[in-house]
Amino acid sequence: MVVRETNAGQPGRAFQGRAGDTLDAGALAADDRVLDGDRFASEGSWAFCRFTSVEVPAVRMGFQRGAFNIGRAGRPLDPDHLQLHLEIMTRDGGLLWLPSGRYPAAALHQDADGIHVQLEDDGKPILEIGGWPDMEWNLRSAGGETGIRLQCRMESATYLPDCVLPHCVFCMWAATGRARAAVSYGGRTVEVEGWMFHDHPRIIHGPNEVTPRRMFLYTTLFFEDGSRLLGYHALDDGGRPFASCCFGVYAEPSRGGWYLPDARLIRLETDRDGVPVRWSFVWRSRDVTVEAEVRASPPVLGRVWGGDFTPKTRADLIALPLVTEGSAVLTRNGRSYEQRGYGLSEYYDADHWEA
Repeated sequence: MVVRETNAGQPGRAFQGRAGDTLDAGALAADDRVLDGDRFASEGSWAFCRFTSVEVPAVRMGFQRGAFNIGRAGRPLDPDHLQLHLEIMTRDGGLLWLPSGRYPAAALHQDADGIHVQLEDDGKPILEIGGWPDMEWNLRSAGGETGIRLQCRMESATYLPDCVLPHCVFCMWAATGRARAAVSYGGRTVEVEGWMFHDHPRIIHGPNEVTPRRMFLYTTLFFEDGSRLLGYHALDDGGRPFASCCFGVYAEPSRGGWYLPDARLIRLETDRDGVPVRWSFVWRSRDVTVEAEVRASPPVLGRVWGGDFTPKTRADLIALPLVTEGSAVLTRNGRSYEQRGYGLSEYYDADHWEA
């Protein structure tokens, strides 16, 4: 079934841009980048990094200040909740520091101009994010077991459609750019280079008369020529495509970006733990078609620490980042060509989340 996103081209509820618009990252309005606690009870910054390194192929990290509910059932919210992740995917397994709930949201400080945010543990900074479009991210575990120092230059940004859920409206823009980093773990430091997707979500709380979202699959791919692709595909409780979460964005280094509102998930294969291992899709706009097949490396847990919940198996932590490779046929102006790509993906399943 093809899904057409009806919100494309319309103003969003949390940002100044229109859904589907892609612009130079440096032109992104300052009010759309900073944390605005007066207007939004929950918002954050997340980085999906995919490197060319065999030793450290990927890192996912970031924070979400203030609780929100993307599930099906109502539950109490703690406005002072701080979700915090540092997930380093190494060749030998994932090192996941997950101290969510350990630090109050009020402990996250933002400077007067809104460009820099910082979080401290015992008087020492463990999280620092600043700059735009040239950004720096520094994040380390409280005990110093692992960390990352990253520099990146955001090149383009796209306003995504508002996702209306039963208990909130999830609003977001996503930016992409080149990155380099020093990743420390196990007493050593590995220098890496690659690409980064940077998400800035804002949450508007409130009940909505909509069908709950049962699952979503977030896919990113970076291609050999410097172009990149991101997209969502989701199903509701009835197994039907969830309209506001079915779309793609394709961007080229020097030619801008295309919003792809027609989405079709062709196949999704999962392993015995319910983790996706292979999927294929088609995303289209009037000018661009992307047909892609993606394969995920089997995720392995190395160590998980930082909070009360320390999962032991992949089935306990269904939201592991998925390190991927893939190929895509890109068609534009009547011409088609195939490229190889690599990325970092995320899968959400309500049955696992609610459990």
